[in-house]
Amino acid sequence: MASQGSFTTCMEQMRKGDSLAETIVYDRYFRRLMGLARSHMKSSFSSKFDPDDVVQSVFHSFFQRNAAGLFSYEDWDSLWALLARITIRKCCRQAEALSTAKRDIDRETRLAELEIVSREPTPEQASILADLLQHLFAGLTGPQREVLAYKLEYLSNEEISERIGRTERSVYRALATVRKQLELIEQE
Repeated sequence: MASQGSFTTCMEQMRKGDSLAETIVYDRYFRRLMGLARSHMKSSFSSKFDPDDVVQSVFHSFFQRNAAGLFSYEDWDSLWALLARITIRKCCRQAEALSTAKRDIDRETRLAELEIVSREPTPEQASILADLLQHLFAGLTGPQREVLAYKLEYLSNEEISERIGRTERSVYRALATVRKQLELIEQE
């Protein structure tokens, strides 16, 4: 294990903001903190937060507060104890946050088990839509029908313009006519 002098020197450099000293501390404790974070996580939370995120947050908090002089420790072991305490607290806080009513993992599981409602239209809805489109297309001219058909394929006005060989302004006018036709159908 490294000597007390190297510890003191490293901590002095780290408090001055030396990134090399921070890297030494990071490299020394990263794997141990990852193991600690993993051991304090519920398996049901593994999809919601990752031990690596916790450990990164631990180092971020530690380096900020250490630079402000908020921590005291005498050697590598006491530094480990401090980092371990921060890690365990962060794991507990994360678990608490994920257990609140709105974010409860068990609630999400129960919701996931519910039958998923289909996004497909019912046969009745499909029939109504088909009748509406047939009625709509009947009241339009050739270019307007073409614009509507492309719009139903989710093409942009610019793409429609390129496909039909007309200006975008012509596409806008055709769509305005389609809207008016729809309003007339609604009034019937």
